[in-house]
Amino acid sequence: MQHGVSSHSVGMWRHPQDKVGWDYASPPYWEHLAQTLERGLFDAVFLADELAPYNSFEDSSDAT
Repeated sequence: MQHGVSSHSVGMWRHPQDKVGWDYASPPYWEHLAQTLERGLFDAVFLADELAPYNSFEDSSDAT
């Protein structure tokens, strides 16, 4: 699993259930992630260090 605090889908932030109410700077977010991975029997997780948004089509997120 690769996980970062910004979405891989440019327009996913518009979805009503996309990480609603999570504070990425608080321990409960990361505790929840770790517990979810443990339940799924994951062996590892890679936390990307990039907080910048991903590329979008023609420098616009309008298409999403």
